[in-house]
Amino acid sequence: MFLTRRLGILVQRNIKNFSTEAENVAGSDYFKKIISETSSKTYSQEKPDMEIKAQNYAKKFLKRQNKFQKKPKQDLLVESQVKFETRKERVTSPQNEIAVKEIRREETKQIEILDQEKYLDDEEENLTEEQLMEREIKNLEPLVRPVVYNLAYYVNKNPVIRTLVEMGVFIRKWDQDPSIAKFILTLDLEKEVKPRLIFLHDIGIPAENHAFIITKNPLIFKENIHDLNARIDYLKSKKFSDESIKKIIIQAPKWLSLSVHEVDSRLGWFQKEFNLTGNELRSIVTEKPKLVTLPLKVAHKVKFGLTDFLSYSPESLKNLLLKYPKLFTKDFENLESNFIFLTQVVKLTHEDIEQYPAILVCPLQTLKSRYAFLKSLDRIQFDPTKPNFISLKALCEPDEKVFCNKTARSSVDEFKKFLKTL
Repeated sequence: MFLTRRLGILVQRNIKNFSTEAENVAGSDYFKKIISETSSKTYSQEKPDMEIKAQNYAKKFLKRQNKFQKKPKQDLLVESQVKFETRKERVTSPQNEIAVKEIRREETKQIEILDQEKYLDDEEENLTEEQLMEREIKNLEPLVRPVVYNLAYYVNKNPVIRTLVEMGVFIRKWDQDPSIAKFILTLDLEKEVKPRLIFLHDIGIPAENHAFIITKNPLIFKENIHDLNARIDYLKSKKFSDESIKKIIIQAPKWLSLSVHEVDSRLGWFQKEFNLTGNELRSIVTEKPKLVTLPLKVAHKVKFGLTDFLSYSPESLKNLLLKYPKLFTKDFENLESNFIFLTQVVKLTHEDIEQYPAILVCPLQTLKSRYAFLKSLDRIQFDPTKPNFISLKALCEPDEKVFCNKTARSSVDEFKKFLKTL
């Protein structure tokens, strides 16, 4: 109890002394001067540049290390001679003659290095201490290579990356594959990049499409120019026109990375499986060249599913391919989901879908919401022989406003209100 009371008295006394001291300081002229100077300062000044901060830090570092101070050549030679004599005393026995020769050889190399460094160069002697420090700052390099997660870091360091960015190539796509990024950094601009760009120009690809082709297929720089020309010559031998070849390369840049044997075998598969003529084959390949660049298992899975699960005949499969080649580049599970909805809910037949195959790749949720909206307006009519007919193409219209105004004869606001009720 006594200790607690004594401690409380000491705390009160210290608080009183502190407040009295604070009042004296606040009333002093020195403290008033600080207040006036602080209040007159403006805090709207810009923050110092990070580059200036870095230079100031580097100067402090160099001062600490004494890197900017020069040592006369004569002093360095004297130090070297002293070290040599000290080491020579340690190995004076006849058995250590080889060691002495080794020491002499090392000291000779050291003197040669000192001669090459030109410590007494006139230009350096005329530099001030500040100029020497600035030169040392410019020469500073990181001891460890920084961890880089994208190619943007090399835009100002690598001429190939800089040139590709100036062309409009989207190099960020390559960050997802470290092997491609590493490959691009090893390219030579004159020997590997420019010849491929000239090749694209020679086959008639417009310059504005070069960036897209390189973005999609940077491995074109791995291909030999002779092989690239052989692949173009193969297409010409199959009677593809120059315009068709340009369209194929622009739409599917990875075509240039396929060998002639791979292209020939895939074209042969489509022609055999769908019983296509030469003109029909050229037509679907020109319209959708990804049929060839994608693995054959994609098209094979769609063909198998349409035949065995959805009961399409070989003739119908051929019609689907000719009308909408993109169908055979999609995932069959999504096609099957759309087919089930269209046949069981919308009550369409195989022939109806065959007239407009693109409806099988339309998003299923879009089909469901629009069908329900049309049903609420009592505008369900997909029979072309009856009035108020609505085509399947209108049902898949990408522009929501066009669908609401022309097909549903309503407004976008009404459609959005209806969607909230689902």
